[in-house]
Amino acid sequence: MTAVQSYAESHPVLQKYAYIYHYDKYNRCIYKKLPGCDSVYTIYDAADRPVFTQDGEQRKRNEWFFSIPDGFGRVVLSGICKNQPAYGAESTPLDTVVVKAVWANEENPLKGYRLEGITLSSPTVLSVSYYDSYDFLGKNGIPDDATTAYCETAGYGKRYGDDCKGQQTGILTALFTDREYTGFIYSALYYDDRYRVIQRKGNNGQNGTESVYTAYNFEGSPTKEKHVHSAPGQAPVTEVHTYTYDLANRLLKSVYQLNDKDSITLVDNIYDEVGRLFVDCRQAQRCS
Repeated sequence: MTAVQSYAESHPVLQKYAYIYHYDKYNRCIYKKLPGCDSVYTIYDAADRPVFTQDGEQRKRNEWFFSIPDGFGRVVLSGICKNQPAYGAESTPLDTVVVKAVWANEENPLKGYRLEGITLSSPTVLSVSYYDSYDFLGKNGIPDDATTAYCETAGYGKRYGDDCKGQQTGILTALFTDREYTGFIYSALYYDDRYRVIQRKGNNGQNGTESVYTAYNFEGSPTKEKHVHSAPGQAPVTEVHTYTYDLANRLLKSVYQLNDKDSITLVDNIYDEVGRLFVDCRQAQRCS
């Protein structure tokens, strides 16, 4: 009978094949090691939100990834910083601190937010989310012009009110080339009276603009989506997806049209008497 053997966590076999997790005194996972990967460290604040994480590659560069929520727990800022928190098996460096981002409605390195409970060292912002209002327009590199402005479009719903409490109204995402910052992609989101996104306006990675218009049926499923791409020196490209549903709100057809070309049926579904999918016909297939 083979004797039971025990191995230290640093044993090469465990490091290569084992799933290893460590927890702090509050049962929060602060260390995760997957097979063949470097360990990932996590630091939480007093509200149990993961504020800092670090993988093996970031440790080599003395970097931490930060994720900062607002007062409602919605993550509004994320990126990379040079903070060096006192991470350890028993340490909880943010255990008595509630970290949050507060909208300051100003031009600053954190794209309009101020932090409470922590100071970031040399932060590089990777993504920003805006909620509740459109005060972010016209600041921090996001224009307040036709690129982001709502434009009522026939057949694609109507905007409800000037603000949208509780909803995401803007997105900012960093662009990098070979680890070098090259700018941001931004979008403004507009809603109808049922808090459905009916319009999304912003830019793209080709220094052009992106406009997305969406129409819905009573149940809230999209019936038509128009996506307009533009780039300097090129004619705009318009894509239109049209969706048809049965009385049970099951998808029957999906039709695609590029500019003024003939439309193409991408999906043509047929259901049997008890609602099961009977025929799943895709574009380029012959259906019978």
